Amino acid sequence: MSIKPPATIRSALKTALLKPPFNLIFKHTAGLGTILMYHRISAKPAAQFHPNNFLEVDTATFEKQLCFLKEHCLCLPLGEIVDRLSRGTLPPGTAAITFDDGYRDNLELALPLLSKYQLPATIYATTNFLDGSASPWWHELEHILEHLPALEFTQHNQTFRFELTTPSEKIRAFEKIGSLIKSLRLAEREGLMRNIRNFCSLNFDSSALMLSWPELERLSRSPL
Repeated sequence: MSIKPPATIRSALKTALLKPPFNLIFKHTAGLGTILMYHRISAKPAAQFHPNNFLEVDTATFEKQLCFLKEHCLCLPLGEIVDRLSRGTLPPGTAAITFDDGYRDNLELALPLLSKYQLPATIYATTNFLDGSASPWWHELEHILEHLPALEFTQHNQTFRFELTTPSEKIRAFEKIGSLIKSLRLAEREGLMRNIRNFCSLNFDSSALMLSWPELERLSRSPL
């Protein structure tokens, strides 16, 4: 299984595709292949409040998708697709399976199904999640809002307060706070999350969600 760091590769690829001659190549080769971008595979039904469920595909649906890919597509590692595309030998109907961020269920749930159908995949792992120096704020925020009846914090001398007694109130709060977090730089995001943690005093352990370095090494040893 191919393991790649996400940010540097993606930014370089986007930059390259916008410049000659790759912009012309991209114009004439668009539609030759498909890149399927997954995040998580889940074995649990979605909870009533689960704003991150758009990141998940349940195992039954994922297996159906793999069955379709096995029957109708030529699934190749992403690196091989790039190589064939550059040489002009990429056949129509080619597909690549990718996973973003480096969730543990990629190892526990996705890999067994990928092995069953012998389909390769590429994982873009976030190094700060692997070593525990950072946690996915969107999951921590969901965890906090799920367990609180109300939330109040200050950011840029402005006080924000959210009532969280119903699922709809929690979803609105998640959307508004999420938009605020996305508008901030990295250091400011971390500062805001600290403010929120100080209010609620809830512990969030992302190690159950994300791959560790040893687990990533196990994935990398897979022939897929």
